Amino acid sequence: MVLLIASSSAYLAANRLASFKARQQATPASCLYCLPFHTVAMEQKTSREIKVIEPYDPNKDRRVIYECNFSVDSTVVTEFVAYLRQHMKEIVGLDGGKLFDRATLCVAENEGVHDSNRYHLCARYRARSRFRLQEYFDEAGDRLRKDMLEKWGGQFEVQRRILVIDSV
Repeated sequence: MVLLIASSSAYLAANRLASFKARQQATPASCLYCLPFHTVAMEQKTSREIKVIEPYDPNKDRRVIYECNFSVDSTVVTEFVAYLRQHMKEIVGLDGGKLFDRATLCVAENEGVHDSNRYHLCARYRARSRFRLQEYFDEAGDRLRKDMLEKWGGQFEVQRRILVIDSV
């Protein structure tokens, strides 16, 4: 498998190549997460191509996406979305913006069997690191979840997950 790295100049490509060679020498051949990086092709590519950040290392603090998937009752979806937008702004602004640097709200397209009484939304927050996400959970997460449940309890369901960023 060959992975392509986006770079805007030959200089950056040469530096990345040197970095990958050093990492390759320091990485044991049995490292499952690093194996794809042993066959990296360094070429000058446009910024629209995938850029591999670095091999996954469970011991390293990485940027993560905190994703909340909502299924909302259609009778309250307009008000819920307005509330959720403000809620997201509050989360991104916590601790002076040191925990999260971006949030995105998406509406899921109708795929397969669709329940006309429910709308599906996805709120995604990009945490500055897994450590910062844990700070959010420890300091504000319970309070904000409780506020949402008090206001909207029984009118929505939510599933949450944490995604480690590997490529952009």
